[in-house]
Amino acid sequence: MAITSLIKLLLEKQNIPYSTITAPGRTASGQWLTRTVAMENLATLELLEDEAGLVLPIFPASRVLNLDRLNRLLHRHLAPMDPDRRAALLAACESATPETVGGLCNPQIIVDVMLSDQDYIHFLSPDNSGLIRFDAAHVQLLADHLLIGSSISDPRGEDIPPPTASGEIPRLDLRTAVKRLDRLPPMPDLAARILRMRSDPDTTVAQLSEVVAEDPALAAHVVRYANSAFFGQSGKIDSIEDAVFRVLGFEGVVNLALGLALAGHCAMPANGPLGRERFWIHATYTATLAQRLAEAVPRELNVKPGTAYLAGLLHDLGYMVLHQLFPSEFFWLTKVATARPEVPLRQLEHQLLGVEHTELGELLMKAWKMPGEVTAVVRHHHDMDYRGDHLHYVRIVLLADRLLKAHDLSDADSEELPPALLEALGLEEEPVLTLTDEVLTQDQALKEIVAALCA
Repeated sequence: MAITSLIKLLLEKQNIPYSTITAPGRTASGQWLTRTVAMENLATLELLEDEAGLVLPIFPASRVLNLDRLNRLLHRHLAPMDPDRRAALLAACESATPETVGGLCNPQIIVDVMLSDQDYIHFLSPDNSGLIRFDAAHVQLLADHLLIGSSISDPRGEDIPPPTASGEIPRLDLRTAVKRLDRLPPMPDLAARILRMRSDPDTTVAQLSEVVAEDPALAAHVVRYANSAFFGQSGKIDSIEDAVFRVLGFEGVVNLALGLALAGHCAMPANGPLGRERFWIHATYTATLAQRLAEAVPRELNVKPGTAYLAGLLHDLGYMVLHQLFPSEFFWLTKVATARPEVPLRQLEHQLLGVEHTELGELLMKAWKMPGEVTAVVRHHHDMDYRGDHLHYVRIVLLADRLLKAHDLSDADSEELPPALLEALGLEEEPVLTLTDEVLTQDQALKEIVAALCA
């Protein structure tokens, strides 16, 4: 039995759609293959095992598996399966039904990074009569334990590279890579200056205005936001000083300016569920709704609306870290999220990466020495059970995310509004829903900010 029978059975077991391309003769000749699919698009696999179980690496057919590197990456002692045992296992799989094959053979699957830019994955059919083809985004469904993001193969005919140096980070072990990160995107200079002013009680409005005015686009965003219908301000706001004294206050302006100065330097890809526009729409609406919720909670909770805005605007910046430092993993996450929009992003992160954007975001906030309230929100904004410092800010952004989920403007795990969450914030459901509607209907200023951030 051909080893590709196992892929076919796994596809059927998981109800993953696939198609077959039949060769004109009895077998798929090399000439037919090269005319039908580029060799880098044709995948192959090996069946390996050690005392911890089975591993099924998938890599381009134009390359050879680097078993030594794979073992180092996984901290395993894998070896090709004994031919008799392999034949017996494949025969058992062949006679199994899609419902029972998982009990016979449920390997850990490793996908070579060289396949990450393919829209479809192709395998030779088990009888060599053609090709099996399925959407690359569905590879995540093949197994409960799947890893991506590393090169586990080498070009044919080339010498195997030397062992990985002790100081290098195995890309498959993303959690280890995150723990050992020694570089993060630097904080923009203007944002760093605003952050220092935020922490200095002697900073004057004139000094803040002077620094913000150094970036005319940033100053225009702050003034435009202060003029928005959210605040019902009579008369036109035409300066940073006016925005401070008449509408937002010092704390509101400094947090808005800091958030926009940071956000404007955070590059994201153009398209997809984590593309620039969708990312900043979510961030901007969450920030604005968080600010409105902070204004509505009881005064004794001591929640500052400007800080809630800043935390809401930056709460998903972990995706930016993932995109910049782990582009292959980000690519796979985007590919799978596009194919499976019904699955929460955090669940896909667990399955594909083993880490969450919240962990990466926390690292960035600590490296930038951001306020504790913002760091707590970035790390815990999905965590209903969080009980640490700055709890009210975490709850407010979590609530804003859930409220926006019902309007497809959030990656929250649920749109449910637990009564205990509302009660803890001193809020009631109907007024909260009304606040959300106000944010959604008076959104011209938000759209302009999103457009600027996406430029």
